[in-house]
Amino acid sequence: MAPDLPEDLLREILKHVRGSSRNIPSDSKHLLRITSLVSPTFREISQEFLFEKLDLGPMSRVPRAGEDSCLGAKLLSLFTQSPKLATLVKYVDLDDSYAEGVEGTCSSWLHIDNDISPALRYIPLQRIVGFRFMGVDWNQLPPQTRCAIIVICRAPELKTLVLGEVPPGMLDVCGPSIKDLTLCGPFRLGGQQEQQQAASKLTLERLTVNSILGLEGVHFALDPSNRIATNRLVSLNVKTGMACYDDAVIGRLLESCAPSLECFVYRTSYNLFHFVAGSEAPQFDLSKLSALKLLAFRYIHHCDPRPSLADTVLPFLLPLFHTLPSLSPLENFYLHAEHEDPTALFHMASSTSMWDQFDTLFADRSRFPNLKCVRITVTCGFLDASAGEDTVLYVEEIVRKIGLHLRRLTRAGILVAEKSTDNAVPDYEWS
Repeated sequence: MAPDLPEDLLREILKHVRGSSRNIPSDSKHLLRITSLVSPTFREISQEFLFEKLDLGPMSRVPRAGEDSCLGAKLLSLFTQSPKLATLVKYVDLDDSYAEGVEGTCSSWLHIDNDISPALRYIPLQRIVGFRFMGVDWNQLPPQTRCAIIVICRAPELKTLVLGEVPPGMLDVCGPSIKDLTLCGPFRLGGQQEQQQAASKLTLERLTVNSILGLEGVHFALDPSNRIATNRLVSLNVKTGMACYDDAVIGRLLESCAPSLECFVYRTSYNLFHFVAGSEAPQFDLSKLSALKLLAFRYIHHCDPRPSLADTVLPFLLPLFHTLPSLSPLENFYLHAEHEDPTALFHMASSTSMWDQFDTLFADRSRFPNLKCVRITVTCGFLDASAGEDTVLYVEEIVRKIGLHLRRLTRAGILVAEKSTDNAVPDYEWS
């Protein structure tokens, strides 16, 4: 009877099987493959979900000469035999790397795969709305592969673009439809300024910059020779490297988008020696973020071998939180603390005065009348899926200890304190 059900109802059922996450879980993919065998209608709808996002890499192993077909050859064969499948693709994820643990001397695979380019040409450009390219060495790629990547960046309906390597001039070729841009280092600052300024600006709504060293990504975003317009940003996600001593430039970036910014995520690394040596941190404030609804702050505290420096950086961050404007529209605040050393973690949890200031600030309803959730997550470098029971209990006790300090937030019913064994960066806006 299933084939007789209305197609809209079948699509809703399979949509539920697919799930709501951006990436389809492997179990859901397996179920969709099974349901595609039920009937032609089930197959058509299942394939819409299965081929909506095309994942190309990272490779699970190095191809053996004369024995293994490259990924491009398999994809080209599939699209040649069933060209309709290529018309279902809306998101392309191209990762020029090998999975962690793969043995071999090569760091990339695209330079030896000559069939990727003709395979990608089967996908109608007007269908592509999202593209992610994580490159290793742009100059190492064959000209036809580079051309295929540039063509996708020019797709007329492209809304989301993630670039894991930003070669010179790449942003110049992008179409004006892009609203969500993620840039990961290494960055090449400076370029042909006159030519780049002649192109229309990319009026973004979401911007993510991930720096490998220091603040190179922020400097890149503010470089006037690039096409990035930040004055209408709704969401800003900044990750800085550890060699970050002058973060006042972040203030310039925040000031450029302050009136429209609703979400700010800041991720950084600290070694307490920087603060003990007299560095001020951070050198920017949040006072102009009058539209901010979500603030997430994740830091990694690198341990210092000197016992006298076994402390926490949080007291240095409290002044930043105090710069949030009065009557702030803030609805969600996330503090994600990752410590490499259990001693530093203990000091962080034991700082009664620090947590009392934190509790007093965020429990102030006259200042944050719309605050719905304060989530504190503790991640530890010595806590992973294989950690022993004693270690897990120790961290759970740390989390409980933090919760006991925050009595006002607990009474307000808006505190969530938790541990995490996952070092992956969460998507705070999807939490």
